[in-house]
Amino acid sequence: MNPKNIPSANIIELADHAHVDGIWLKGWRRFTRHKMAMFGLTAIVLLVLGAVFAPTLTPYEFDQLDLPNMSSSPTPEHLLGTDSLGRDLLTRVLYGGRISITIGVLAMLVAIVVGTTFGSLAGYFDGKLDDIISGLIDLMLSLPTLFVLILLSTLFPYNLMTIILIIGMVRWMTTARLVRGTILSVKNSEFVLAAQVCGATSLRIIYYHLLPNILSPIIVSATLGIAGSIITESTLSFLGLGVQPPTPTWGNMLREAQEQLSTAPWVTIAPGLAIFLAVMSINFIGDGLRDAFDPHHNQ
Repeated sequence: MNPKNIPSANIIELADHAHVDGIWLKGWRRFTRHKMAMFGLTAIVLLVLGAVFAPTLTPYEFDQLDLPNMSSSPTPEHLLGTDSLGRDLLTRVLYGGRISITIGVLAMLVAIVVGTTFGSLAGYFDGKLDDIISGLIDLMLSLPTLFVLILLSTLFPYNLMTIILIIGMVRWMTTARLVRGTILSVKNSEFVLAAQVCGATSLRIIYYHLLPNILSPIIVSATLGIAGSIITESTLSFLGLGVQPPTPTWGNMLREAQEQLSTAPWVTIAPGLAIFLAVMSINFIGDGLRDAFDPHHNQ
């Protein structure tokens, strides 16, 4: 096709998409060369698969009692030992991962959607709207996170969706600031000015032109935020404000095990190690993504 027959707006859009595709391909190649990121990706995939296929991997139910083997140390029958009620710890860690990882991912999705929305509006529509949103972000960041979590947990009825929304609503501000700053730096670029000249609406420019070009920092922020959300859920459950027993999560398993720290340390080690491994792996992935999509990377 003759390029002269293609509308200028379409040429700009095609060039923009080709540029974005090239960034993603080069980023993925850099990511696969990051050894710690690949280790983290492997570890988190194994954790997720273990949680998904928990009924197949273990012969026990998460609430199945084995009274003769209460607080038993690790044995061939119970590879990570049992808790004070004789429940198999490996089973509870795997089932607990279902809840903890799900809450971490979904809470971060809430934070990303809210943060990206507010950050985009503040960055593109400067003036009073930017002042209002930036003031709200500063107000939220000035409040003690734990206090807000406890307050919201006591105000709203308990259920899994409430916990996800509460965690998401105390973690959106970092994403909003990141998106706002990034949009401020690119909104006067030539491709944005060209879209404005072609008559594109502000929301179309944000959605189709700005956001695709700032996806990489958003994804890095989201990845690191999942680790923070898992820790936040564990903190809430440890305080008795999260998912309630007998449904296991890594946080409420730690809460139940705190009285056995000196007599049966394996009861604490199992969920603690799961949290450590998940958070460490996600942080490694986030570091790898940050290095892979660093705009100053020369490779």
